Amino acid sequence: MELRHKNFKGALELMRRATAEASVEVKRRVAADGNEPVQMELHKSLRVWVFYVDLEESLGTLDQLVQYTSESSI
Repeated sequence: MELRHKNFKGALELMRRATAEASVEVKRRVAADGNEPVQMELHKSLRVWVFYVDLEESLGTLDQLVQYTSESSI
């Protein structure tokens, strides 16, 4: 939706959040509930990563991509 509205910075930020692993606090809360939402596994999706890399290549810089992927675990 962000891309349709030409909100490129918003699309990049959304993809950064989607590819980030959930924090320890969130994982503990989910473990206590015993009901794991789909969003907890989203950062492992190859399709999401490919789309994010494509966006970053098109709209961002290579330095940003290298920095982010080195901080994240794929």
